Amino acid sequence: MKKTLIYAVLLAIFYSFASADVYTLYDPSYLYTQDDEGNLKWLATIDAGTKFDETKDFIVPEKINGKENSNNLQYVSVDYKGKKAWILKSGLIEDSDKVSLSSIGVITDEAAVYTWGNKAAVEKFTLPAGTVVAVANGDSYEVDGSLAEIYFYDNQVFWKIRKAYVLKSKVSSVESDYDAVILAKTALSKDVQKEKEVIVKLLSLAQERADSTGIVQFVEEAVQKIEEKEMQYSSEENSAE
Repeated sequence: MKKTLIYAVLLAIFYSFASADVYTLYDPSYLYTQDDEGNLKWLATIDAGTKFDETKDFIVPEKINGKENSNNLQYVSVDYKGKKAWILKSGLIEDSDKVSLSSIGVITDEAAVYTWGNKAAVEKFTLPAGTVVAVANGDSYEVDGSLAEIYFYDNQVFWKIRKAYVLKSKVSSVESDYDAVILAKTALSKDVQKEKEVIVKLLSLAQERADSTGIVQFVEEAVQKIEEKEMQYSSEENSAE
């Protein structure tokens, strides 16, 4: 009874959240289908920065891919290729009156993180190049003019999306830079032994799309990582002969 009441309260909170223009910042993000018992099963893996028109239903499933949802993770439904799918709620951010977003962007070079809009509020960790972020609209007189307000999924401390600031020179809202990052990350996720042609094509496209100097370097580092994997496999094969 108590658990049902808690979920009812959470459901009411959720409906104040549902709206248009919702983005996922969890990297990568996972979509699920719901079985007859209400549990979730993996459907697809999608890129951080993917946009959905709106979120709808809200659930706290007992199981996710056969494992107990011991942390009571909350999921919301979205439309994915004409089908109903479920996605982690804490990995989403909406463009709303409370959070006005300018664009989806990427960190171009390792960036110091500032809790508030001044450089004295620097944090102990940094965001690596290639991190997908949501860039907020406009400037404020309370914020250092060299800083940009961003939202990112914090997977080091809070495990949720939160607001912070980085140097404007460290973030790109250029669409081609975002494309290059996604293409390079996709290439890195492939099997170098079985999907070589696909990897080569993805990296070639990433190199074509990269615009900012930092993202060009990010793509080149991805190329180097792929080459290192190939050398490792080649060495292992030679040792086995």
